Amino acid sequence: MFKSAYKNFKSFPTWLKISLYVVTLYVLYLILVGLVAPYVIQSKLPTSLKTMLGRKVTVEKVSINPFLLRARVDNLNIAKADNSKQLFALKRLEVEINFWQSLFTFTPTLSHISIDSPDVMFSRHKDGSLSFQDILAQFAQSASQKQPEAKADNAQMVALRIGQISLLNGQLAFSDLVTGAHLDYQKLHFKLNHFDTRALIKSNKADKPQNGFDFNFTGQQQGKVRLTGQLQLLPFKTSGQFSVQNLALTPLWQLIQPYIQAKLAKGTLTTKLPFALALKKDGLQWQLNDGSFALNDLQWLDNSQPKVSVAHLKLSQMNATSADKSASIGKVILSKPHIEATLKNSSVDLASLFTPKFPASASSSTTPTQGKSQSPWQASIGEFGLDDGSVQFIDDDFGNGTRWNINQIALKTGQLSSDLSQSISYQLSLAIMGKTNKSAGQLTSTGEIIPGSQNVSAKLNVSDFDLTSLRAYLAPYVNIELNSGKLSSNAKISFSPKQQLDYRGNIALNQLNVKDDVTNQPLLKWQKMAIHSIHFSQIQNLLDIKQIQFTKPFFRVIVTPKRQTNLSHLMVSSQATKQEASKAQKPKQTAAAKPAANPLKINIGKISLNQGSAFFADQSITPNFASGIESLNGDISHLSSKPGTVAKVNLKGAIDQYAPVTLRGEVNPLLSQPYLNLDLNFKNVELVSVSPYSGTYAGYYIDKGQLNLGLNYQLKDSQLLGKNHIVINQLQLGKASNSSQALNLPIKLAIALLQDRHGVIDLGVQVSGDVNDPSFGVGSIIWAAIKNVITKAVMSPFSLLAKLVGSDQQLNYVAFEPGLATLEKSEQQRLDKLAQALNKRPKLKVNVRGSVNLAQDANAMSEFKLKQQLLKISGQEKLPEDLSASQFPLQGPLVDALDKLYVSQLKQSVKQARETMATQLKAQQNGKEPSAEQLTTAVHISMYNQLIKAQQIEKSQLQNLAQMRAQQVKAYLVNKDKIDPERIFLRNSKAELKTDSTQVKLEITE
Repeated sequence: MFKSAYKNFKSFPTWLKISLYVVTLYVLYLILVGLVAPYVIQSKLPTSLKTMLGRKVTVEKVSINPFLLRARVDNLNIAKADNSKQLFALKRLEVEINFWQSLFTFTPTLSHISIDSPDVMFSRHKDGSLSFQDILAQFAQSASQKQPEAKADNAQMVALRIGQISLLNGQLAFSDLVTGAHLDYQKLHFKLNHFDTRALIKSNKADKPQNGFDFNFTGQQQGKVRLTGQLQLLPFKTSGQFSVQNLALTPLWQLIQPYIQAKLAKGTLTTKLPFALALKKDGLQWQLNDGSFALNDLQWLDNSQPKVSVAHLKLSQMNATSADKSASIGKVILSKPHIEATLKNSSVDLASLFTPKFPASASSSTTPTQGKSQSPWQASIGEFGLDDGSVQFIDDDFGNGTRWNINQIALKTGQLSSDLSQSISYQLSLAIMGKTNKSAGQLTSTGEIIPGSQNVSAKLNVSDFDLTSLRAYLAPYVNIELNSGKLSSNAKISFSPKQQLDYRGNIALNQLNVKDDVTNQPLLKWQKMAIHSIHFSQIQNLLDIKQIQFTKPFFRVIVTPKRQTNLSHLMVSSQATKQEASKAQKPKQTAAAKPAANPLKINIGKISLNQGSAFFADQSITPNFASGIESLNGDISHLSSKPGTVAKVNLKGAIDQYAPVTLRGEVNPLLSQPYLNLDLNFKNVELVSVSPYSGTYAGYYIDKGQLNLGLNYQLKDSQLLGKNHIVINQLQLGKASNSSQALNLPIKLAIALLQDRHGVIDLGVQVSGDVNDPSFGVGSIIWAAIKNVITKAVMSPFSLLAKLVGSDQQLNYVAFEPGLATLEKSEQQRLDKLAQALNKRPKLKVNVRGSVNLAQDANAMSEFKLKQQLLKISGQEKLPEDLSASQFPLQGPLVDALDKLYVSQLKQSVKQARETMATQLKAQQNGKEPSAEQLTTAVHISMYNQLIKAQQIEKSQLQNLAQMRAQQVKAYLVNKDKIDPERIFLRNSKAELKTDSTQVKLEITE
């Protein structure tokens, strides 16, 4: 039958036989491609993928259209490791081959590759691993087993064309079990049109660009992310634009929330970054062109309390290129930043709020950098602007809860550069608000700063700063109540390391009103005080003032019933200050005569008073005495600390409105030994006003009389000489006062003997003595008045010893790391505290003795010595920063160096050491052979530690370390804290080496 059929077939015409062949092959093709191949693929694909991925894989359907050459995979699912949920799901994957175009162009061509509704869900476990990390490890293992031959650099890319690659309706979900964050991105779309593996970007046409891609997705809270552009594969190059619109930052902040206390309540990101990437021989190069970046509506919370907020942070005209390592930003605008901060326990709460708290394992791990150092990037900002900023600051440490509200902060700068060589111009303004939200002062400043050279040149203007804001800062030191006062100033300030600080300007302090906090009475006030043309030069050590003007100044002095003035309790006293004050009362001639090493040179052109007044009351006598000086006008001119100069004094006033008072002469209290030559004249002073004094000390009240006083006092070389002319006219005593303090003298007889026939008593009283211990000869009933004047004229000011700086640290030692003589920051702070205390006690001296810990320092020095040997033998430029016994490399020059040292210094075989260690590890692992890496690591640990013990550390090295530590402490105190080197003594740490600690011990001597 078959033979007859075959004979019949052979008899067919040729064209018919060919047709039958073609039809038969086509049918076989349809059967194999359309039926058999999908069945085989569908049955084998899950198993193959499971073997490749190590995960359960399911495929609902595989179909191939043999007519269109289109293959499709429906509902592909890859499960997670525990098969609980899916890791990856795909609704449809479709690939279509363009047969005819491939045939005619001799280039494999696909019509399209489309991916429909891919769904990726992965997570990070609590141990830090990702849910697909095992898949990556399996891929890496497979890749390591396949060693493909390296292709030549000039190899040509395989030709392939794809009409369109598309991904539609994708979804990406990420769950972080470490931080609890969950990110969900919807509507992932990707298109790559006219893909050609050999297409070049420069050959693309505008109407039909090749390799053009578009990737976009929607984030949480409807934020949009898009990446568009073109690419070429060989050489690799791509350009395009990455843009983000209103992407919510709060979900991303959750990833770092466990490490930062601050909570991001809201905020969005918008950016546009045109970019270009190119893979060249020296690596990947990239470029950013005219990009923009904006953070909007940011707010950070401390629990539920807002702490920091920013309306906008905008960066524009962003350009950068990796080729020349340059980056520039045309403009940075920070709009409406607001900060709420509190200073408490010597720290600002924002510091702890925004300081990351990473796990110890993460913070300690470092990656050593090797190779040659690379040139730094150069960055610049064309303009920085801050507008409408505000700060609310609460000072709980020094201000006793004082709240500072600073609003309307505006800052604008010129160009900023990373090399710090260019000058930075700036404009700053701000307003200080009071408790009732009224203006409490304004500040404006313009100038230039050169960070590299630390040069500053600025104009500073302060207007109407309310001094009552400083009440809480004054309370711990003075017993006054600052009721009012406004400070204004305009100045030019310059600073440089060579010239130091230079200040030129004017100061005005108006509407000052100070009350005595104890008596609750006005103490000091004035309407205006103006200081004109101030010049302070730090390099010249000079303070020069053209004029100080007081308008309507008032001063009150009261003697209390306990015979203390209202000035004696102005300073807040403490037990320490009382003790220091009692010490100061003891005469110390040598210390008083010693001038300052480099005293400040002071020049004041004129001090003028206009419509001044004063009030004096004595409540220690009965009846009480009270008197006032009014209409006080005049000036003190040419006041200077320059030796040989004197100031001219010319003051006029009136006692009780009618008795004129004049003060003229020369004075200079600024000299190391003050100078005084003054004439004080009182005319027609009614003695009735001083009747309380005569009743108390003379035993009689005064019914009538006038007093003229001509007082001349000269003070030179600490010696006081006074010539006083006292004229009492028509003195008439009243009744006796029966005072227990009255002089036991026949007062009436003395007055009768002294009065002339016109009722005038004319006395000349000589006053002389040392100002440090004044002794005066006085005459009869005017002694109290003369004593009062003399006491005021020769009274020498003295200063209280400053309070010691409080510290809870122990200042008798400085700690060092084993093997090192370098001061840590914490120890520098300890020395700073010690220096402050020494400055408060200038007579104290310090002995410094270094010591070592025999075990810790010797071991650290031995390891350092071993590392230097390894570095020398290995020929490396430097050692890894984390090099230790357990972190020793498994192979390389360092391993060879370790082997050589082991053989040369310990006279042992490396091979024998490996065999011994292998036996030990096998025994520890119940007969299981150790891995090569495990064995090598254990051998290196053993060899490394043995070599450390083999190093010889001489006693002299430990002695030198102890001495170096002591020298470091002295150098810091002398150079950094400016302590006189004559006050710091180094003990011989070598001769009597202390081996109990890695510290420098300090001793205080006088």
